[in-house]
Amino acid sequence: MTIQDFGAIGDLIGGIAVVITLVYLAVQIKQNTKIHGSLIRQNFYDATQQQMLHAIESRDFNALITRSWSSDDELSPGEQTQVWRHMQAVLIGYQGAFEQYKSGALPKADWDLVKLILRTFWLFEGKPKDDAWKAMKHGRFFNDDFLAEVERLREVALSHREELDERELPI
Repeated sequence: MTIQDFGAIGDLIGGIAVVITLVYLAVQIKQNTKIHGSLIRQNFYDATQQQMLHAIESRDFNALITRSWSSDDELSPGEQTQVWRHMQAVLIGYQGAFEQYKSGALPKADWDLVKLILRTFWLFEGKPKDDAWKAMKHGRFFNDDFLAEVERLREVALSHREELDERELPI
């Protein structure tokens, strides 16, 4: 065997090693993408759970949210600020989920669940909640595409609420 033969064998082995390395890296990237998506979903669910637990654990806050979501009661400036901040925090979390969905990191099934939750915001009439939404919407606190999505979901919920009212069915 000549040196050229050994060189050709070396090139062949080197080429095979490159292909194996590329396959390995592709598998690793796919696994990391799955893990990343799983972490995003878990963070979203953890944040949502914390919001729910806060409402459950605080009787006064829960009563305030119930009043603001389903009545025309006038709230004190401090109460209105609490409602406003609560809605802003919730919607910022949902905007994060929306951005993750758009990037492909959050699966459609998870985003569909978020949309269902967002629609329920608007099923109940509540002047304080609606006032807070108007202030936030016009205050440019959210991305335009997220605002459009929430507004679309709001319109769907309002239409559904009208249908229920016409049929005299409870929400």
